[in-house]
Parts: sequence; structure tokens; C-alpha cells
Amino acid sequence: MKKRVFSAEFKAERVLEVLRGEKEINEIASAHEIFNLILGSHKCYYVKYLEHLELKKHKNQA
Repeated sequence: MKKRVFSAEFKAERVLEVLRGEKEINEIASAHEIFNLILGSHKCYYVKYLEHLELKKHKNQA
């Protein structure tokens, strides 16, 4: 079985669907035939990244 490779844009769009509350992780994973734990780990990464950007923004404003 050949490993499927997804673009960063595809991954980001799926995570944004979760963050916006459009669908649950399991629904998105099933619809795109991807493993839900991978999608969940990407969500955690993006949430941490967004928090980091928010902290940088506040530091720059202070």
C-alpha cells in the first residue's frame, strides 16, 4: 500500500474545519479517509501555533 501524502494546505483546511466547529474530527477524518489521531495531532499543533502568535502579538503591542 502506497503512503498518501497530503499538502500543508489540505491539512490546515481540515484543522480549520475542526476549529470552526463545522464538523467533528471523526466526521472529517472519515470523509477524507484519514486517520483521526493524525488530524487530532495536527489540531493540537495549530492551536499551539495560534496561541504563540497571539502571545507575540501582545508582546509587540506592550
